[in-house]
Amino acid sequence: MAASPLKPQDSTRSHERTVTVVWPSISAGPWGQWLGRLYSNRFGFPIGGVPLTLGRLMTLLTAPIGAVLYLVRKAPRWPLVLVGTVNTAGVRYRVTTQRLLIENPFEKDATPVAALPLDGFDEVKAEVQPGQDWYHAADVVLLERGVERLRLAGVPRPEPFMRTVMKTQQAAAINRPAKDAARQAGHEVIVAI
Repeated sequence: MAASPLKPQDSTRSHERTVTVVWPSISAGPWGQWLGRLYSNRFGFPIGGVPLTLGRLMTLLTAPIGAVLYLVRKAPRWPLVLVGTVNTAGVRYRVTTQRLLIENPFEKDATPVAALPLDGFDEVKAEVQPGQDWYHAADVVLLERGVERLRLAGVPRPEPFMRTVMKTQQAAAINRPAKDAARQAGHEVIVAI
């Protein structure tokens, strides 16, 4: 039998599966939040039944700035998409069957910037920062006994994401005793969540 070219994986992570992946919106940073506050300005008047507000006008005028902020988070390399250094601003949030990760998917080794096991928090809440409401985004904060353990900035549509995190945590807690018993007996168990 030929030797495997793959490196051996950590046995605790060998059955880790991705549940969901979320990319932060531009409201994760201060410039995106500033634009969101600008766009939320409702000063104006209706013309022909269509409300013409300062916020809508500024949306049109500053669209190139928003596009650049978006591309800064999504481009794999900087300053050009294919040429340059790895973009460290391009992070994503990944929920797995064992933990939550903040990772830069553009790095070769894909080591997490931050990680929190699913049993490392007991509360999930959304904090809407100024300017994030225009994007329908919020910072998702994971707490353990009231102490912040991890903050995911600028999560778009945070309510479904928070429900997924809580359901994944509950499923992992239910499956943990069965997995531990099977491992002690020497069996390999894969439990789908």
